[in-house]
Amino acid sequence: MDEEQVPRFIIPLIQRMSLHLSPHHRWVQFWKHGYTTIDVTPERCEAEFWYSDILRKTSKETFGKRFTVKSGTNRWERK
Repeated sequence: MDEEQVPRFIIPLIQRMSLHLSPHHRWVQFWKHGYTTIDVTPERCEAEFWYSDILRKTSKETFGKRFTVKSGTNRWERK
């Protein structure tokens, strides 16, 4: 169970359903908590996903993923 009392085996099933139902999803992560930063320049747009523990006080953050869209393209590149 997670902190919302959702059984852990359910989460991967929901993630697969989400990816299957929405062609716009490139990646989903439903069990970690965090934030996203977006950096936009004339050359590219970059999104970074960062996670932190919400059940304990901590300053530790964990890097998740980075996606980049280069100027003139219409697809995310996963880094």
